Amino acid sequence: MKHLLSMFAVAFVAVVMLSCSSGGGEVPITLSQAAVQLSAAGGTQRVTVTADPGWTATSSASWCSVTVNAKELVITAKKNYSAKARSAQVTISSVSGAQSQILGVTQKAGTGTFDGFTVSSVAFSDLNPDSRDQVDVNSLKNDYTLQVTTLNPTYSWRVEVDSDWVTTSVKGTQRGSNYFTFTVAANTDIKERTAELHIISEYEGAVDDYELTIVQASSHRNEDPTIGKEIEW
Repeated sequence: MKHLLSMFAVAFVAVVMLSCSSGGGEVPITLSQAAVQLSAAGGTQRVTVTADPGWTATSSASWCSVTVNAKELVITAKKNYSAKARSAQVTISSVSGAQSQILGVTQKAGTGTFDGFTVSSVAFSDLNPDSRDQVDVNSLKNDYTLQVTTLNPTYSWRVEVDSDWVTTSVKGTQRGSNYFTFTVAANTDIKERTAELHIISEYEGAVDDYELTIVQASSHRNEDPTIGKEIEW
């Protein structure tokens, strides 16, 4: 009989240990909602969590941060600059780690653009990119200096030109505010010509593209030498 009681006692202890190791006795984790959606502008939402004290929460994405506040889970999203919606998962775990729940977080798409910088003329008063997207230059070879002022020192930018008669001093990618020069070759043609200069900055999937149209006057030769003058009778 004593041997039988001992066997029952051992079995009972084993059941209790198994029950504890599998989360038995813990309050089941429940959430006031299974998912949250935030606007592209970002912001904060709160979800009520029912669980034993000491529960934790982790986020799968850097743009989505979480804070445990008593019985509340506070979800905060950064602004979404990208033109695509994005999603993350927040895992809520019990203090023992035996239980967990997943909260889905989605954020609406942004515009795909952002205000990365301003551009202004430095060396020539006749260039004023801040107020217009086109500058007119004469037919002679010349250098023009522009100033790029980034709204955040971490923003990077580059310059691209679509014509070989306009060259730029920018090599590769720049970071933060800086000056750069673009050089216009002499125009020996009797027709004016145009080029497009782009200052491009990219940040978190969004693009700020400043397009400057350069219009260069034709050569001072007003007549095509291959065509004779018209004779008036």
